[in-house]
Amino acid sequence: MCHRSSHFLLGVLVLVLLSSTGPQLFSADLPLLAVPNIAAKDVAATAASVCRSMVEAALLKTGKFTVLSYTDVEEILAAQELSLSDCTDESCAIRLGKLLAADNIVVGELTGLGAGKMHLSLRLVNVTTGRTLAAEVEPVSSVETLEDSAFSAAYRLVGMRYTAGSQASSTDRGSVYVTAPQGRTLDVSVDGNAMGRTPLLIEDLSFGNHVLEATGDGYQYRKEISVRTTDVQDIVADVSQLRGNLYLAVEPADASGWALTVDGNKAAAGLLRDLAVGDHRVAASGGGWTYQGTATVKQDTTVRLSVRLRPAGTLVVVLPEGASARVISPSGDATEVASKAETTLDVGTYTVEVTHPDYDPYREQVEVKQNARVSLEPRLEHSEAYRVRQALAALESTRKVTASRRTSAIVLGIGGVGAAVVGLGIGLLAEYLVQSTARAAENAYASYTAATDPDVAHQLGDTLSGFRLRVEHWRGVRNASLVGAAAFALTASLSLAVAPTTRQIDAEIQRLRGGER
Repeated sequence: MCHRSSHFLLGVLVLVLLSSTGPQLFSADLPLLAVPNIAAKDVAATAASVCRSMVEAALLKTGKFTVLSYTDVEEILAAQELSLSDCTDESCAIRLGKLLAADNIVVGELTGLGAGKMHLSLRLVNVTTGRTLAAEVEPVSSVETLEDSAFSAAYRLVGMRYTAGSQASSTDRGSVYVTAPQGRTLDVSVDGNAMGRTPLLIEDLSFGNHVLEATGDGYQYRKEISVRTTDVQDIVADVSQLRGNLYLAVEPADASGWALTVDGNKAAAGLLRDLAVGDHRVAASGGGWTYQGTATVKQDTTVRLSVRLRPAGTLVVVLPEGASARVISPSGDATEVASKAETTLDVGTYTVEVTHPDYDPYREQVEVKQNARVSLEPRLEHSEAYRVRQALAALESTRKVTASRRTSAIVLGIGGVGAAVVGLGIGLLAEYLVQSTARAAENAYASYTAATDPDVAHQLGDTLSGFRLRVEHWRGVRNASLVGAAAFALTASLSLAVAPTTRQIDAEIQRLRGGER
């Protein structure tokens, strides 16, 4: 008897290990169920533990639930720093079920009756309502029949009939068809045994949990699969589909008004299921609290992250256009902030630095208090460089106007000089004509006075009259030309004399530019 019992217990323990190698696949179509513990009363704790594993395996085999494996339960509770040993009654089991996000739990007791006999009592309880949905009691005649008794009680608990030994029936086999994403060719193994390369049909897999791996060219996919039907199950060995769980524990417990986000999406404290493997950004803010952190989700594991909220307030900096600002924390970390943007900061004293090309650097300390809003609108002073640039701009504008006026005066002066030269030339020519005409008139007059012939004298008299008229004409031209030349010369002199100069402006510009450098 002892020899048979030891072999039986060894086989049961092997089944326990197989059933607890990792968490089950979570199905959105089936209710999630957990079997946290089977209490031991007047029996060995080992027997109760074996019984719990048998009940879990039986409920999985019914196909009516997604069963949270014992290993998964322990991992989730460990992430929450809890232990099954601390929970022995039904109310505690229901609280555990809520922490595990299970829909239902099975609670039970294995009681010793003496002479190797026992009886097993099971109850199916809804976690939300706390109501008992079903209850069963199964006699256990000996340790050898513990397996069949556990399966029978579990099946009846969900309204099904169990035939002894059917869990090992040769018909309880399934198949999986494994493919790889993006046309990869991967080596596939099941439970450590090489099966072939993708795409691959794997047949004759026993009902239960199996570890499927697909590797190749640095690509590694590992997933626990659940085989519970004879239908072919399609599996795409896609790393991006690997999932894990994250438990967010928020501290302090009495904090309120905050909101959680995971990767920018709203989330709730507690257990988050089916998150993609990898890093996830976790943030909390509101109610005078803040938190920023990263959680690394691992495959088929529940990771715990302590969200330790820190007292926080809000800072708003109003900036002129073109200015930039940064906020320096007490530890020296600097954060760029935008104008009028609300920035959530830990409680403390911060230094605000504002820079702008046209203003002197600005620094001010502000105190951020919990759940309070601080608004800062710096009063900036124009910098010396800005004032120099403004003065230079004004001088450059004045210089342009002055240079334009100077050019006009010079042009007018040069024109006046030219006109005076021309006038003087005309006057000199006219004077020459006056002199030559006067000499011709004197010669004609001498001839006139010497003439004895009246006709000749008359003719010479007409000539003298013509000379007198020409002399008067050229004298008039000469006088007018000389007056005009004098007037143009005077105008040119005045224009050149009053032509504005840019020397002082240039000197001032040069001085300012030297100071600007």
